Amino acid sequence: MKKLYLGLLFFLSLLPLVSADVIAGEALAYSGWSFVIFLMVLIVVVETILFWLLINKPFKLKVGFWRSLLIVAVANIVTFIVGIFISITMFNGLIPIFLIAAILSIILEWGVYLLFFARKKNVKIKLFFISLIVNAVSYALFGLVYYAFVRSISTYY
Repeated sequence: MKKLYLGLLFFLSLLPLVSADVIAGEALAYSGWSFVIFLMVLIVVVETILFWLLINKPFKLKVGFWRSLLIVAVANIVTFIVGIFISITMFNGLIPIFLIAAILSIILEWGVYLLFFARKKNVKIKLFFISLIVNAVSYALFGLVYYAFVRSISTYY
């Protein structure tokens, strides 16, 4: 039970830093922290569960749930920082192309996964597919929620 509380405390301490993916920088710029925190919780939880299930079941790499949470949190911190940088410097306030953001997230998170599994052999392709699947689901959820949010706001203005 102590591990559960520590894990929950760790996860909650990351909320201001962790976010969905590269495109989250634009979500923050247009929607504010409350919406981004909602997405953070949704996407980190979904990505952690998917990562943990995929890495343990079909890919048989045996990783604990809390380590999966750590890996996903670190990967999303990296992609969030890159997303903020991209939205500030390259896109100058315009929403970046969704597909480019998704591809960058897949590649960046795969790189973080590789760092966590540097000592394991023959995992590069497995980790790439995990990153691909996890981000596909994550971006599908992110897109639906963000579209619904933007659409609901645009009806008031």
